[in-house]
Amino acid sequence: GWAVASPRCHTPRATVHPLLIKMTRPATARLLPVDFRFDIQVIIAYFPAFSGALKREISMLRSIFLALAAMLPAIVVAQPQTDKPAQPSYQVGETIAPETFVYNRIGEKKRLLELAGLETKVIYLLLFGGASASPVETYGGIWCNDSFNDLPISNYLYLKYRERGVTFVAVACPPVYSEQDYGYPGDTFLALPESDPAWQQEYERFVQMTCALQDNHVIPFDRIYFDPKFRLMFNRKKHAEGVAFSDSIFPWMGKFKPASDRQSHSLPAIWLLSPSGQVLHEAFVGNRYGTVTQRIIFTVRDVEAALEKILQQ
Repeated sequence: GWAVASPRCHTPRATVHPLLIKMTRPATARLLPVDFRFDIQVIIAYFPAFSGALKREISMLRSIFLALAAMLPAIVVAQPQTDKPAQPSYQVGETIAPETFVYNRIGEKKRLLELAGLETKVIYLLLFGGASASPVETYGGIWCNDSFNDLPISNYLYLKYRERGVTFVAVACPPVYSEQDYGYPGDTFLALPESDPAWQQEYERFVQMTCALQDNHVIPFDRIYFDPKFRLMFNRKKHAEGVAFSDSIFPWMGKFKPASDRQSHSLPAIWLLSPSGQVLHEAFVGNRYGTVTQRIIFTVRDVEAALEKILQQ
């Protein structure tokens, strides 16, 4: 291909317009490779014979550009909001929904914030995996091995801070996304309504087996609560993929599941809250003790330092 050279040459980038190539074939033009950038205004000045045609071409391109620019806001609005996380999670400074609830040992609903006493300065919320119904291949009878291996952190802090204004709320969760792997029937905890006798039977079994671990001091806390529907750590991605959920879905469900963790259950997780429900620190989550994946995101010293800082304020 051929192109016209301008006296002011720039970095080779743009390809010459086809109309200009056709109209500059005569020998009066200096010939250069097509991949050449030039100044259109200089060309118009040098070749007045075809400046009118070139101006019309430029005017047409300008009209097209302005039309596209006018359409841009509508195009931007139509784009999906990719910056919004699919799994919303509580952030530091936010206040949890006051209606958030868990269950006690006998199946009564208890609002999470009502578990704090008058002397409470910090709520230490621990979400962990409870008892396995087939504990042969689990550590200590707990279905979540990561929860079992992380318990010494909470045990140490429980013994040290329970008399210093820290209320420990330990919430045991069943393996809702892998029930059959741990001896439960499957399609029970999430799929069946709480009024179903089969659901009540499996819930009672889960509670009894978890409390047995508490009696044997595997679980170190004096009091345990339960989240059999996995509402606090509800995985919205799983739900969107078709995992059944039989009861009402509340806006606060899943907001204790840190968006940074990609596991289905994301257990264990530690949250530090004020008595009024304000999130005081980002969640401590992500320690993994598996045979394939081992990583330590936080240690007991990290959690202790956060507690000390809050208590001194």
